[in-house]
Amino acid sequence: MSCDRHWVREKGYPRFVGPPDSAGWEDRARGWLRMLKVDAVVATLLATVITTAFFLLGAATLFRQGLKPEGIGVVDTISATFTEVYGDWSRSLFLFGAMLTLLSTMLAAAAANGRFFTDFFCSLGIVDRDQPEQVRRSTQIMQWVYLLSAGLLYVFMPKQPEKLVIISHYVIGLAGTPIAILAICWMAFHTDRRLRMNGLTTVIVVATAVVLLVCLGIGFAVQRGWIAAG
Repeated sequence: MSCDRHWVREKGYPRFVGPPDSAGWEDRARGWLRMLKVDAVVATLLATVITTAFFLLGAATLFRQGLKPEGIGVVDTISATFTEVYGDWSRSLFLFGAMLTLLSTMLAAAAANGRFFTDFFCSLGIVDRDQPEQVRRSTQIMQWVYLLSAGLLYVFMPKQPEKLVIISHYVIGLAGTPIAILAICWMAFHTDRRLRMNGLTTVIVVATAVVLLVCLGIGFAVQRGWIAAG
């Protein structure tokens, strides 16, 4: 989803909004924001519904059989969620779909992280946002860094996909949570006042930032053994 937004910006679509001092800018900007909100809401709903359905199906099937996905055969084990319901013929279909899903996830993640970190470097002044060649080069470098890092993790941690998933979530939590908090606070207090969210929404998003920070702190404390899990 974030990759889509960066891609849309790269294509120059936001330029149709025009400069902030032009006539009708506020209406055009609000229309642009409505489009982004629809994109975020639809993507979130789709991801939530699909993930929840897959989780419930997998939990019901694997738990009943006493199966625990482990090692390199984790995908094959999870295929039982389909074969137990639809029959053995669905195994090949599931594995083909899993291959496409994992491949597309890897490619989308590489594209998203390349743009994400480049945008971050632009904010720090390391990359000049007004120099397209610098932006393009930084994006390509970070995409290769992401793919090579993923490849090295797989080489040094073979046959342990569950640990790779845990590591990836640690990285996402470590980097994404502070960035999410900063983004929420920025939207609440530093955007153009004509487009700034109302008071109730501001309270909700700031409360969200606080909850994220508290959860991060609790998770760290549990990991260090300072407090008991559960």
